[in-house]
Amino acid sequence: MAKKRKNCSWCGKGFSVDVESRDIFCSLECAEKFENGKDMYIYSESKNNNNIEKTKKMLSDLSWKFRRKKILQEENEILKVKDFAGNINFNELGIKGKSGYKTLDDLIIEDEQKIFLNECEIISIDRKIKSIEIFLDKLEKSEYDVLMLKYFTDGKKEMILRDIAEKSNFSLPTVKRKYDSAIEKIAIYKFGE
Repeated sequence: MAKKRKNCSWCGKGFSVDVESRDIFCSLECAEKFENGKDMYIYSESKNNNNIEKTKKMLSDLSWKFRRKKILQEENEILKVKDFAGNINFNELGIKGKSGYKTLDDLIIEDEQKIFLNECEIISIDRKIKSIEIFLDKLEKSEYDVLMLKYFTDGKKEMILRDIAEKSNFSLPTVKRKYDSAIEKIAIYKFGE
């Protein structure tokens, strides 16, 4: 029977096999090493995919909070404008509240509490944004720009990659590649390999 030379798929050594043979390893030892390595690779890939999904969810949640922060700031501006009556003593004017009814003073206090709660939530959102900025600053400029357009624009929702491609003058496949690369890098920075 005719023989041909092949290189082992695991160690790279040359070996001779029959022409019709489908062997790709020079020995059983290399075949076992390949199988063991494949299991580790599959485990590593599934763990990495899980971290990538966690990263996408984290960025999406942060994107929603970024938009929420804008709404809270606008609400505070409205509540602060309504605060013009805060210096008036309504008791001196003869306006008294009945038990069970809210007076204007009560409404003003509620507005002040709402402003305080909104400011606390804004501070919390700012801290979360700063915590992710540590990772964003390590990206290439184009990757950073793609993520900023996707998650941190002032629109009502996240931008889709096609719109990012149009806005950034990159092709859609380039934007997808940069997006995937950025997400993978952040997943590694945040969760490790």
